[in-house]
Amino acid sequence: MKQPRVYQLIVALTLAAAIILTEGQVKAATNNQNTVAATDSSSLTTAPQQNGSSATASLTSSSSNPIHVYSAATKDVATAQAQTNQAKQAVQQAANQLTSAETIKNNAQTKLNDLKNQQVNLIDGSQITLTSKQKNEITNDWSVLNEGPASGTSFVDNQTNDKNTVIDTNNLTQAQAANLSAYAASLINNLRGQLNYSALNNQQTATSDYLNTSLIVTSGAINFAKQVAANYNSDHWNGYAKGNHDVPAIQKAAAINGLDQGGNYYEDMESFSNSFTTKMTVYAAKQYLYNAIYDMLFNDASESYAHAHSLLGLDITAAEGISAEYFAVSFDQYGNIHLELIKPDYVIDQTKFTANFDTTPLTTNQSQISIAQNALDVANKNYANALTKYNSAKQQLEDAQNALTTAQSKHNKNGQYYEDGHWYLYQNNVKQTGFQYIANQHKTVYYNNNGQMLYGQQYLNGHWYLFDTVTGSMKTGFQYIANQHKTVYYNNNGQMLYGQQYLNGHW
Repeated sequence: MKQPRVYQLIVALTLAAAIILTEGQVKAATNNQNTVAATDSSSLTTAPQQNGSSATASLTSSSSNPIHVYSAATKDVATAQAQTNQAKQAVQQAANQLTSAETIKNNAQTKLNDLKNQQVNLIDGSQITLTSKQKNEITNDWSVLNEGPASGTSFVDNQTNDKNTVIDTNNLTQAQAANLSAYAASLINNLRGQLNYSALNNQQTATSDYLNTSLIVTSGAINFAKQVAANYNSDHWNGYAKGNHDVPAIQKAAAINGLDQGGNYYEDMESFSNSFTTKMTVYAAKQYLYNAIYDMLFNDASESYAHAHSLLGLDITAAEGISAEYFAVSFDQYGNIHLELIKPDYVIDQTKFTANFDTTPLTTNQSQISIAQNALDVANKNYANALTKYNSAKQQLEDAQNALTTAQSKHNKNGQYYEDGHWYLYQNNVKQTGFQYIANQHKTVYYNNNGQMLYGQQYLNGHWYLFDTVTGSMKTGFQYIANQHKTVYYNNNGQMLYGQQYLNGHW
């Protein structure tokens, strides 16, 4: 039955109001959410391909609502980016620390190598070698020294200058005394380093463990040794003839330096015949020292191995707390060769000792090498820790970058989004322009060069088009332009036609 004109108008107005209300609800929802995703990329094709409708965009409400997915993805990307930046800073900081640790390690290794090379150069190949039995059993049976040294023991001096340089051993310069003292100290320190302290300590009580003490050549020790030799000269003391030490000569030197004067706590001495002459080459002086040390080690039974005890440092136990002894050598005019070993715990007048006895090391000694070795051990440990931290920081950066990549992939925009008061269409984060067909809404719309959906009449590419003022859907067929009071016709491509047209079987 044909409805009255008024009824038709009411129905039309009601439908229009419903359309406007629906779009109003969409805009209200999008204002609250800021961004709206309405479709996925599978529903998008470039067009125009077919007629669109005036259906409005649908806004669903569920746990998988693209509005919330997009917002969460945006937050995830920002978080992942911040974590990646922090990880990059951590890697750089760890790299700087690793570089610093490596520099310290290399410097420590260089210092240790230099000290060891200096020590080797001081003895220039001279070697006194203990047997395995001596290294392990000497404190249990001192007579093992009577067996003599192990193979490889020999005096060597390849320094050409030593064979050509003549010195007066009774009047050594400070440099000459330091050179000869360093040679003797290196021989003795090498001997001490050969001992198996673990095996030796197993033979002792816990309170009398041995430790590897070293001899340190200092200016104070050289002056002490010279004072002793000078006192021997004043006393006309020929040790070879008298068969013992000039204890008063030693005590006088001890008094000058603030040391205990109770007896001979300092000197190991080897005396040669009256034919001894003080004028000799450096080569000969070193050979005298070598022979003196050798003799006091392996021919000392008559002295109950007291010299051997002293030279090997086995007269010192860990309980005494002595890590090094000050050392120097001197020669007097009566053929006595003095090896002076001054223990720090014999200082009784600290003021006088400080004033007269310089303890600054002049040459490389085992104590310095031990300190350098400890420094290298610490540096190696710190480097290893720095390397571990660096590798960990790199792994964390890799993890953060992977998380960022994952977050960015989830963040990819596909479909329609309502942003800043406009509808946009994205494909893999790229805004689409021109005519686009929204498949799941059965409509063709148009996006300008900024990617914004257009509405109403638009002149595009030489043609007039009409787009729904609410949905943006491209119109086709007869359309009434109310504000221009005219009815026009748009073909299937949405283009306004002009002139005579044969449409639907009519002109």
